[in-house]
Amino acid sequence: MAEIQKFQAGTVGLGMETLNFLRDWLKHHIQESDKAYSAHLNSHGVT
Repeated sequence: MAEIQKFQAGTVGLGMETLNFLRDWLKHHIQESDKAYSAHLNSHGVT
């Protein structure tokens, strides 16, 4: 059985290294990448 099939079947999960990577990436994305849009959006009336 392929790994994707095992994951979809719930018989295998994500490792801590992968989960830590995803957590760090999401945190960085929200705090830095998304935050960079705030001035532009605010200047166009988005609050």
